[in-house]
Amino acid sequence: MITFKMTGEKNLLKRFKGLEEKVERRIGKAGVRAGGNKLARIIRKDLPVSNDGNDIVLKKSIGVAGVKGRKNANKIMVQVGVKGPARRYAHLVEFGRQGTSYPARRIFTNAATNNTGQVFEAVKARLQSEFAKL
Repeated sequence: MITFKMTGEKNLLKRFKGLEEKVERRIGKAGVRAGGNKLARIIRKDLPVSNDGNDIVLKKSIGVAGVKGRKNANKIMVQVGVKGPARRYAHLVEFGRQGTSYPARRIFTNAATNNTGQVFEAVKARLQSEFAKL
């Protein structure tokens, strides 16, 4: 699991103050989902396609699993992962298999750590568009 903490956008974070709790959660979830969708698109783009066709199934299976908000903890979480039958071998693509010619690729981890700026920009843009609707 990789954890991001949004700091530095003081003007954007100040706009949350004074909103109803329900509206605050809705706007926050929309922003976090936009960041998750951006990360899923980056992972799909970075995933190489081999001749056996399994990577095509894996590429189509990557998506946002859910956005969860915790009322008391002031946290909103999103899970970007693999759905469907590709779950059976996604860990082998990411971590490889010791003692074989199947090396670790670290596509999910590298996409999450190397593209935090793009993910935060997607969150920021979505939050700004949601605040514009108010």
